[in-house]
Amino acid sequence: MPRKIACLVACLCIFLTALCGAEEKKEEWADRATDFKTIRTVAVRLTVDDSLTLSEIERRKLDDLVDSQIIRSGDQRVRFIAAAQLEASVGKIIGADMGLLRFEDKDKYAAAMSEYAPKLTDATLDVTVRALSTTRIFVPESVYYYTAYERRYVSVPAYTHRGTVYYTTQQVQVPVQRSEIRPAHYEYFGHAGAEFALARSGDGKKLWLLVDMRDGKAKVPLEMTERIFKRAMDRFREVADNRLP
Repeated sequence: MPRKIACLVACLCIFLTALCGAEEKKEEWADRATDFKTIRTVAVRLTVDDSLTLSEIERRKLDDLVDSQIIRSGDQRVRFIAAAQLEASVGKIIGADMGLLRFEDKDKYAAAMSEYAPKLTDATLDVTVRALSTTRIFVPESVYYYTAYERRYVSVPAYTHRGTVYYTTQQVQVPVQRSEIRPAHYEYFGHAGAEFALARSGDGKKLWLLVDMRDGKAKVPLEMTERIFKRAMDRFREVADNRLP
């Protein structure tokens, strides 16, 4: 019976390892023909993969992360602005409500953005959230075998200089085999991932791409996403200084 349980636990461990590592991915590419120091103003646009079903709270928290980790990470070298801010600026130029125009006249909206966005920005950074979820896995009851050490006292013979035997007490550590029943329970795995695509304003040429997909046991997806955004901006600052991957 213990052998069957051990086999079951081993199979479960293999399954959990596959679950945690299957979608781990960190990839990056940059156009080496581009002088990234010429990029001074970048519009940031957030989208969520259609396969994800997020609550309003999760979407608002994603907006907050874009603001805190990307928009506000700008410095004297590169300034980031929200896509909504770029829209508003173009709207002031043409004297129109761009939010309304986007729905009422898509062609006019696209023409205005195509004409004026390159005059206001050097590039657009598309941030696409590809994963943001939690998986719950049932772990059946199992038996864990281990070796413990107990402190014991034993009598050890000793001899005087005259050869007389006497006994002393010494402390020793004795190995003891023990087992522990681990009750059935659930384990939770967080999944988070995002893609970053920097494209030049005007012709839309891709200049920089970064993919960061993560899985972690007992991890909070939004907290993982925050770390993904922070890492992406650290990498972007290096690229902005022409320190390419």
